[in-house]
Amino acid sequence: ADLPVPEPWTTEQCDAPPEHDAEAVLLDDVALDAYLVDLLRWGVTRLVGAPTDPTFLVRLAGRLGPIRTTNFGSVWDVRAEVDLDGDPERNSTANSRRRLPPHTDLPSRETPPGFQFLHCIENSVTGGWSTMTDGAAVVRRLAEVDPDGLELLSSRRWIFINRGRGIDHRWSAPLVDHGADGSLMLRAFHPVRACPDMPAADVPGAYAALARLHRIAEDAEFRLRFPFRPGDVVCLDNRRILHGRDAYESSGQRHLRGCYLDADDIRSTARLMARRRADRSTGRRADTNDPTSRTDPDPTSHEEHRCPTASSSPAQ
Repeated sequence: ADLPVPEPWTTEQCDAPPEHDAEAVLLDDVALDAYLVDLLRWGVTRLVGAPTDPTFLVRLAGRLGPIRTTNFGSVWDVRAEVDLDGDPERNSTANSRRRLPPHTDLPSRETPPGFQFLHCIENSVTGGWSTMTDGAAVVRRLAEVDPDGLELLSSRRWIFINRGRGIDHRWSAPLVDHGADGSLMLRAFHPVRACPDMPAADVPGAYAALARLHRIAEDAEFRLRFPFRPGDVVCLDNRRILHGRDAYESSGQRHLRGCYLDADDIRSTARLMARRRADRSTGRRADTNDPTSRTDPDPTSHEEHRCPTASSSPAQ
């Protein structure tokens, strides 16, 4: 089955993550199909109305594929706690109240995680809004305004390091990288880019191109900003979407739970849902030997779930 073609977006085309009902995605294949179409097309989605049960992500992953374990564990917490911030296995600037610039996670791995899920358990802080930028649109703009700079970022390597008391992951690769199938794979600017791994003559131009790419990613034309609400589950393509966060104040609580899934498994489930959609349209029965099969209502148009526009998105 064909997968949706990724559509690069700015905030003019997509001013909020496409929203889907969490319970429906868990229980209904038509809803899951529409959710995955949006996720693969836009690179970011938001489930609404999920329970604030800390085990919910495990249940959601059961619909999508196996959780990818990293040094953070299988499912991990994001909250400002000294104990978490200093844990040798879970050391991360996310476990602070500081602003996080646009980035992707774990660029220090040969193959960074494909998709990241963030489930809001509690949020009563002032500030801390999440930011999302479509790296595909940023790269497209850089190609228009600085093609030589893009060539440097696509061909010259940087060393990425994720090092703590219990870990020392390193990888050397271009910042604008690509998978074996040609799909975009951005590697973060923050905070684990250690140093250039390129001829000295290329370093000034590479830093200038990096600065321009960063300015584009931070521009309001490209960057979504929205609050996390308890019960929200935001999923993003970790190799395409640059995510970040505003700083927040010490009063109140902000607690997210997160996990990673590999892109292969998300795409596999999306193909399975597309096959079932085709079976419904032709009157064939779903595979009754498949334990994940559901009895579905008639399929709905994916056009109903397209990325919201300025005139249609709900007020925040």
